[in-house]
Amino acid sequence: MAEAALKLFAVFHCNLMFSAIEEADRAAVIRRCYRPILDAAERFGLPLGFEASGLTLEIARRLDPGFIDRLGELCRRGTVEFIGGGYAQLIGPLVSPRVNRTNLAAGLEAARAILGVTPRLAFPGELAWSAGLAGHYRQAGFDGVILDFENPRSACRLPAEAGGRVVRTVGPDGASIPVLFNHCLAFQKFQRYAHGEMALSALLDYLAGKIGLGPVFSLYGNDAEIFDYRPGRFEAEAPLAPEGEWRRISRLLQALAGDPRFALVAPSAALAAGGDPGGLPELALTTATVPIAVKKQRKYNISRWAVTGRDDLRLNAACALLAEGLPDPAPGRPVGRNWKAVLRLFSSDHRTHLTQKRWRALRRNAVLRQGLAGLEAAMDAACPPFPADPAPPPGARCDGDRVCLATPTVRAELLTRKGLAVESVTFAGLGDRPLAGAVGHGTFADIALAADFFTGHLVFEAPGRPKVTDLVPCRPTFGSHGEGITAGFETRLGLGGLRKAVTASRTAPRLDIVYDYTSQRPLAGSLRLFHVTLPPGAFDPGSLYYRAAQGGPPETFPLAGQDVDHGRAVSFLVSAGQGVGASDGVVDIGDRDKFLRARVVTPGVRPLALVTCRQDEEGLFCRLAFSILETDETSRPGGRGARRLCLRFSLEAFAARPVCAPGRSDVEAGKTD
Repeated sequence: MAEAALKLFAVFHCNLMFSAIEEADRAAVIRRCYRPILDAAERFGLPLGFEASGLTLEIARRLDPGFIDRLGELCRRGTVEFIGGGYAQLIGPLVSPRVNRTNLAAGLEAARAILGVTPRLAFPGELAWSAGLAGHYRQAGFDGVILDFENPRSACRLPAEAGGRVVRTVGPDGASIPVLFNHCLAFQKFQRYAHGEMALSALLDYLAGKIGLGPVFSLYGNDAEIFDYRPGRFEAEAPLAPEGEWRRISRLLQALAGDPRFALVAPSAALAAGGDPGGLPELALTTATVPIAVKKQRKYNISRWAVTGRDDLRLNAACALLAEGLPDPAPGRPVGRNWKAVLRLFSSDHRTHLTQKRWRALRRNAVLRQGLAGLEAAMDAACPPFPADPAPPPGARCDGDRVCLATPTVRAELLTRKGLAVESVTFAGLGDRPLAGAVGHGTFADIALAADFFTGHLVFEAPGRPKVTDLVPCRPTFGSHGEGITAGFETRLGLGGLRKAVTASRTAPRLDIVYDYTSQRPLAGSLRLFHVTLPPGAFDPGSLYYRAAQGGPPETFPLAGQDVDHGRAVSFLVSAGQGVGASDGVVDIGDRDKFLRARVVTPGVRPLALVTCRQDEEGLFCRLAFSILETDETSRPGGRGARRLCLRFSLEAFAARPVCAPGRSDVEAGKTD
């Protein structure tokens, strides 16, 4: 019996907010890159996928209404399939649930109003995926999502055959959604062929090698703006193919249409090839090592939109504060322009290769300026007065090398030789053993761990420069107020002036740390702070986990038997390879009967959380840190001038019931929105 033809599908991602494209060039992009998609679909009768945000549709309608009319007609006829998403191409794991819900609602409204269609499939922004997003897409009405295969395959050790099948993935709240896999290796080969770097026969041989793995395979699923046009992001961009890249693509499509081994189908038809959605195999697509999956190689990871770029941390914080100040859209009413203005600012392209001209325009944006002013006010409001008394108050003791802060709920030992780093902290009701603190030199057998590790400090590293830390000798000052007892100090570091304060709460088992620093020059490097180091033996290795909300309900990641290092550099250029979205600013780390909650108290600010977990013959090495700055090829340090960042963190302890299955938790206390 002859083998059934391999069902190939293609999705062209169309994004007029593309970071490296000037606004004046957008009409040319529509003409040179988007219209050929429609031409090819009509010419060969092949149902190609066309994906765009609601914002791209609005811009295209303004610049080229004839193109939009034709796109809508072809979509309604089924010649082209419109693939949906949000109003803006934003990074779902980094924003709040209500921002995700509003973005999807506004994107669907735009598709219906502009094209007259309701998309069945969604293409998440940058294919960035956390398990907590599943419920949002299902609630919005999508039949499925298109996600990257290679990264989940590597992280979750999926078999190669899974990439040719339709599966479903389940969120921490039990929401389930079908998944159609996009293959980054396939779309990169497609690009190489279109650019004249690969022969047609070689690409056909590659595709033929996928026959038998499953019923479906992605022919293409990436940018449309790179064919017969160059955005100008990199010096090493391939030159335009002399014979025309859409001509080469047309030659490929013609060859596929005449090859009985293949059948080019609409993306929704590829999804339907999986059969009954309820019977699809269930796969986890993220793990403790890779809590957020994106597309392409490791250099292209979640830090790219969280803490790199020109000023991602402040930009994200301003957007978050603006969104928090808006009411929920009224049920049954269109999403208003105030929400759309904020969603536009959330666009991922503002955080990568944005041109200088567009960056200057963004900085002049009145809505963003309002958000940045709100951030300055939020930083001031979140941080208490700096302690100024040289004498320790009742409950505090300073013996030269150490400061002890003791209240009815928490006891912390701080090291004056190490910038008030936390040597140990114990919490009322959870035993006398420290749950966080320092791990001494030589504790672990592995030479890679043969150093001193502390809690509560900061570390700045930049290529070719000495490491900068706040682990410096200090003369503390003190304060006492109704909420707690505080010790602090001021110093100058290689990255600027720092004021740091540590507060032991009187009312809760909580330790607060404030970092208030002012830099006179732009920083380029990795800046990580609020390290939380778990002493060996303080937590049960067999039930250890971390837990965080990444754009949806909190997700739980077991750490038993895992080697995790989110902050490990990918290369000299890319300083981190992974991270936890922590979209509500909270990360829990604990075991079957207790957990620590690390929280960013400063409103709107969402650093990237980094977990490290290593199994050693002497015990478990585990720590958490928060990054406010990393580097990659999108990094563009800002101009000179004083820049202040004041951040407040808290570390609170809770008793808890056991953690259940991966992705779910029965944590008893302190649940977050």
